[in-house]
Amino acid sequence: MPKVSVIMTVYNAEKYLREAIDSILNQTFSDFEFIIVNDGSTDRTAEILASYKDLRIKVITQQNQGMAQGRNRGVEASCGEYIALMDADDVSMPERLEELAGFLDRHIDIGGVSTDNYITNESGMVTGVRHGIDSEELMRMEKCSCEPTYMLRNDIVKKIRGYRKELGLASDYDFYMRLAEVSALKNINKPLYRYRINITNDSTTKRAVQYKYGKLAERLAAERRQNGKDSLQLYGSEAVDKILNDIKLDNVSRETLDGYYFWGKRFYNADDYKSAFKYLIKLFPRDLFNKDTMILMSKVVIKLLFFKGAKNES
Repeated sequence: MPKVSVIMTVYNAEKYLREAIDSILNQTFSDFEFIIVNDGSTDRTAEILASYKDLRIKVITQQNQGMAQGRNRGVEASCGEYIALMDADDVSMPERLEELAGFLDRHIDIGGVSTDNYITNESGMVTGVRHGIDSEELMRMEKCSCEPTYMLRNDIVKKIRGYRKELGLASDYDFYMRLAEVSALKNINKPLYRYRINITNDSTTKRAVQYKYGKLAERLAAERRQNGKDSLQLYGSEAVDKILNDIKLDNVSRETLDGYYFWGKRFYNADDYKSAFKYLIKLFPRDLFNKDTMILMSKVVIKLLFFKGAKNES
């Protein structure tokens, strides 16, 4: 029986898939199984997966059901003491599994551990570092835990019955809040993971929907603290639909526009002007007369035109 089960859900990730897989196969820690759930991909994902002959890889193929169902399928098939998550367009640093498994071995009272992570652009250039969060921050609902940097005790994941598909784009936020309610989660302040920001990421293009589901997750968490159970547990998905209808948000989405501006500014500050331009151009024409947008776009264009020697995405 392997010590660690690495679980990765894949949907049309051919561009970055080999890099993600190789980063796990080349870990300094070798006592693991690698469960890859092909979630109905229509690109070359299946062909790429078939090219690997490493016996630690176990491929599960299913019709497209989304990340939550894919990860649950991986959890059901896992037999490791610990579960490590992985996204198909990201990269694990070579010592990631070794350090996280060692931490859980030494801290038997901790249910899961995450790490800080490098933020990279689509080509893999590091543009910053994002800090992971612990259970105290989750319980205060200060910020979502959407990074797949965690290693978790398998028995605790199965105890809370994994991810809930009814939470949509906030299924991971809901998952970690429920974990934090039954066990302490900690973070290692060391970047052991490369998280790729992609202009097609849901966290950028669907911020309004993600925000709405995030508010749903927080309401359900408040219900559990007050009553022991939440509406979804008591009454099923119809209760969730009612709560969602009560959360008002413009579907055209100021949140989505803010997402493009956020990453445009972040890449500008990292001197990655091509990536910054790629995000900011998405704001036009809707934000044509927004002062902040215009100032930032002007700075980006000037850098691209007159400072071609500056650090940039190749």
